[in-house]
Amino acid sequence: GHLSAFDVDAALPRTILTCPACRQSHQGHHDFSPVQGVHTPGENMSSSTLRVVAIGSTGRGDYGHSLGETFLHFDNTEMVAVADEDDAGRAAAAERMQAQRQYADYREMLEKERPDIVTICPKWTDRRRDMMLRAIDAGAKGIFCDKPVAQALDDADAMLEACERN
Repeated sequence: GHLSAFDVDAALPRTILTCPACRQSHQGHHDFSPVQGVHTPGENMSSSTLRVVAIGSTGRGDYGHSLGETFLHFDNTEMVAVADEDDAGRAAAAERMQAQRQYADYREMLEKERPDIVTICPKWTDRRRDMMLRAIDAGAKGIFCDKPVAQALDDADAMLEACERN
């Protein structure tokens, strides 16, 4: 299954995820890492390489404390693309994250790349709902996002409902 929206505590290297099945935090609850992103405790999503994309917003908080670079440290992930409206920021992020492709529009990137994991990097929360809903619609199995994941409870509810539908 697909995951619910999750956020990362900047002080911890582990992901904090509320599991839709058991409604408990995955930090210490199951053997979980962002790259193992399925509900089944301790199981990997697959043994194949997972396609990761990063959405950024240079000029509005850059790339969220380098969230996208997290996946450079896993053997079974590959940063296939980055999106940023800013040309210079996009080019710098693509180089830093070793991304194969670049997009000015994250919606186009999600549609074309159909990633396994989406990293939503912008610092500000005003566009996270739309970004997350687009990522879910694109078939992402995992979404990596800093906290707070949403601006309002209605936004968070919409994100969780979309995850449960998919």
